[in-house]
Order: sequence, then C-alpha cells, then structure tokens
Amino acid sequence: MTPGVSINMKTRPVMVSKLETYFREKLPICRSKRSLDEFETFIWRNGRAEAQKGYHDDLTMAWAMAFWIRNTALRLRQQGIDLHKKTLETFTRSVYTPKGISDRAYIQELPNKEVDDLRWLL
Repeated sequence: MTPGVSINMKTRPVMVSKLETYFREKLPICRSKRSLDEFETFIWRNGRAEAQKGYHDDLTMAWAMAFWIRNTALRLRQQGIDLHKKTLETFTRSVYTPKGISDRAYIQELPNKEVDDLRWLL
C-alpha cells in the first residue's frame, strides 16, 4: 500500500461533489487569488468536471481533496468513538476481595525465628 490519497474515477466525482456542496453552502473562505482564478475556469465538459482547455485544476482539486478528507475523517473519527464506547460498555468492573484473610496473612516468619509484619507495604 502507498500512503496518500488516490484520485481515480471513483473518488474524483465524490471529491468534486463535496467541493460543490461546501461552496454552495458558502462554508469556505478563500483568500487566494490563484485559487479563485482556477475556480472560475473549472467547468463541466462531457459530464466531467475539469479545467478549461489551457488552464489548470490542481488548486481546485486540492480544495476538493481537502473537503473530502475532512468529511471522511470526521465520519471515521465518530465511528471510532462509537466503536470504543460499545467496547467499553461490554466490560464489567469486578474487584477481587479475598475471603478468610486473618491478621496472620501479613506476618512472615524469617529463618532466624523472627517475625516480620508486612502491613507497612500496603
């Protein structure tokens, strides 16, 4: 597998659609003159969104890719959070409480017949 985002026949229309949605809702603020110039030359030709002949669409596709990744990442993050919640809900808390421990449980007899009280370790 190669890291990164691959733009192919399946992902390109989705990315362009996401770009169109964001701009129709007037969510992004673009202050780049170069990007704005490219947006003006980005057209539909033969059922495909692309730059006019003699122009570029690399900045436009970068915006489209950013919006698509943003949307996908937020959705996947929420799915991950939901999965973690479901997993944690299945765990139950149980505390081990031994029965029948006397005060002698913390007393250790040493080889020289002395007795050592180990309660100070707790």
